Amino acid sequence: MSFTGTKCGNRNSGVALISVLIVVAMVSASASWVMKSQHVSVQRMTRVIGQEQAMVHAFGGEIFIPKMFERDKKTKQDYYTTWHPINDKGDRVGDALAELWSRPWTISTRNFEKFGDTRELDSVDWSFCVHDARALIDLNMLHRGLEQPESRKPDNLSWSKHRFMETVLLNLFANAHLGPEDDPDTPTPRQLLNTLKDWFDKDDSPREDSWESSEYVAARPSYRTAEMRMAWPDEIYLVRGFNENTAHGFFHVLTALPYTFEEEKELNHKINLNTAPAEVLAALPGLDKISNPDQDIVAGILTYRRSDEAPLTNVQELKGLVMGELACIPIKDVTDKDLQAVCNFWRNADKHLAVTSDVFEVAVKIRTGDIENEMQVLAHRNKNGKVRVFHRRFGNGYYARCERLKRGNVKWG
Repeated sequence: MSFTGTKCGNRNSGVALISVLIVVAMVSASASWVMKSQHVSVQRMTRVIGQEQAMVHAFGGEIFIPKMFERDKKTKQDYYTTWHPINDKGDRVGDALAELWSRPWTISTRNFEKFGDTRELDSVDWSFCVHDARALIDLNMLHRGLEQPESRKPDNLSWSKHRFMETVLLNLFANAHLGPEDDPDTPTPRQLLNTLKDWFDKDDSPREDSWESSEYVAARPSYRTAEMRMAWPDEIYLVRGFNENTAHGFFHVLTALPYTFEEEKELNHKINLNTAPAEVLAALPGLDKISNPDQDIVAGILTYRRSDEAPLTNVQELKGLVMGELACIPIKDVTDKDLQAVCNFWRNADKHLAVTSDVFEVAVKIRTGDIENEMQVLAHRNKNGKVRVFHRRFGNGYYARCERLKRGNVKWG
């Protein structure tokens, strides 16, 4: 009897041991899962806090922007101010690429040592890249022209903002590689322009080879045309025909500037000849590849303004050069109607071109620890030098775009 009882006891002990082991394994697994979840939560929270800190530092970087433009107002030439275009009276009359705002800036902890304890900033670096928004082609100027009443539309030889912007965009598209010519999906410059105009206008009548709201609604995913100006140039990728392949050669020279009735008198909406990249210069009437196939006029402008001694101080300096190269002098002897129109444009180029700027795009890159964040700011500088921010956004790629615009165009002092 005792032998049988001992055997049963051993069997029960084995079952209990297995049960205990299973319970321990389950508890261990649960504890491991809880610890892993906590670790992931801590990492996620650390990342979120890091992103928020980077955002706060980016907002702090906005303080640097007006200070930079205030320093840029100085006329004394030194490391910070470099050089300004001035007239014979010594007055500043333009904005050029050798100025303070166009320099690359990197700010680290050592810039704050005089303020005391900087341990919280030991792992923070700010990088600023500024480029002139007036050097770029403003898509919203095409939208503004579409809103003009028919009574204000120009004749064939006069140049409104609308006609000027149409010509510049057509030349810009024609100069870019839009895709293989034998590919039926490759758009023509006129198709891109018509589709862009239909994106802006408020009617639902498509132009030739274009899309209107009904076509966008039928697409997948479906959406409608904006029928209003753009907030950022990236919106162009919503327009049919514009994608990474077709827009690769010209997207970096596009911008979308805001305007209101109050700001209309303050903002000049003119392209700055001193800062415009080669792609923008080559899109101006008469400087495109059809009128100027060797692009020698564009090359001459770039060479002329790269000299620190001779940035343009007014548009008149360029008028004679371009009109002479285009054989516009005297204009009354020009018989070709298209050439006569281009000559008339350059005779009145002050309406569309300038040597000054008032709107700048600033790319701020923040690195804090292993977290990097970028912010793009559109800032306006009024005649008194005061700076205000139109709008801002966070994302990636803004700094690289700004550097691409500067490469080959800026001569550092």
